[in-house]
Amino acid sequence: MARSMRQRLGELLLTYAQGANQAGFTDEELKAQASQNADHTEHLIDIENARARAKFKVVALVLVAALVALALILGAALFVIQAVGKLEVPWARIGFAALSVVGAAITTGISWWAKRVWTRRRDRLTSENPPSGRTEDDHNPVGTQ
Repeated sequence: MARSMRQRLGELLLTYAQGANQAGFTDEELKAQASQNADHTEHLIDIENARARAKFKVVALVLVAALVALALILGAALFVIQAVGKLEVPWARIGFAALSVVGAAITTGISWWAKRVWTRRRDRLTSENPPSGRTEDDHNPVGTQ
């Protein structure tokens, strides 16, 4: 019975995430146990090595999946470009539409960034300056009547 790559990747990610909290000990507790028993120290080293190998496998699978996806996208793009090359297509209209989409994305990104900067500056300025209705003697109203 063949399992999909997505299922295997999901299982690996789940076991890796659970493996970090499986022992339930903090680093200090593990160090204290390791200093008491040499056999236990070797066992802990083996566990850490197994975790490192599992992490490497997960990273390798994610990278391989990303490369396969990139190869598929590039292959599909080349196929479409080759198929379109045989047709008589109004390239000016297609180019205008593509540039419009790219320009809209760039404009959206710049406006989002500018809003973040403006909000940060506004928050920083309002936190530094007291409200206009506040006087110098108004700093500690507690206990005054």
